[in-house]
Amino acid sequence: MDESTRNLVIGSIILVLAAMYGGDTLGSWYLFTGESHSTDTSAGAEMSMNFVLEEVEAETKYISTDGNSDRDSESVDYDDNDCDCDEIEDLMQGQIKNLLYIAVLAGFASLYFMSQGANEEMAANACLAMAGASLLTTAMFALSFPNALDDDTEMFEDMGCDPDDRGEDPSFYGSEDCEDDSGTVEQEWNWRPGFAWVLVLLSGIMGMAAYADVKR
Repeated sequence: MDESTRNLVIGSIILVLAAMYGGDTLGSWYLFTGESHSTDTSAGAEMSMNFVLEEVEAETKYISTDGNSDRDSESVDYDDNDCDCDEIEDLMQGQIKNLLYIAVLAGFASLYFMSQGANEEMAANACLAMAGASLLTTAMFALSFPNALDDDTEMFEDMGCDPDDRGEDPSFYGSEDCEDDSGTVEQEWNWRPGFAWVLVLLSGIMGMAAYADVKR
């Protein structure tokens, strides 16, 4: 096994660790933003929710009719009683976090077996486990997080300008614009995966590349 294979494994481990401990940017798993404003005045509000592995970071900016703004921000752990994030906590702190630990441990195991020289089959299996854990993490998150978010916060259910015709099906990526019946209030919503999800996906791809190298 050459140095490039080891570099793939090391890179894969680094990407997973960045997704786990990368802070507000690299550690961002999901971002939900919304904006509401009056077409008659400059009044309105902007909000954003940044979901990292252990907490949600929420920020709201209020704009008054005279153009002045007031910003409010807070970070709430998923297990905090004020969060009411049971579904998200179970997903992020249970399933996702455990799979990321498995990916990291499998990566270090593959490096160990590579250093032994004669354990190529074990090294290949460890690379496959690392890649599989990362790819399973991205698939599970994409399929489960939107529904968990809606179950805990009713974010998608409450979306819309018409109180009698609200609701959007939970999805992993999307946007929604609407205007109330009077045409005086406009709303815009956007939601998408963050950098952490992309990093773990890349980690899985690199892990599969390392597995293919070892098998060759």
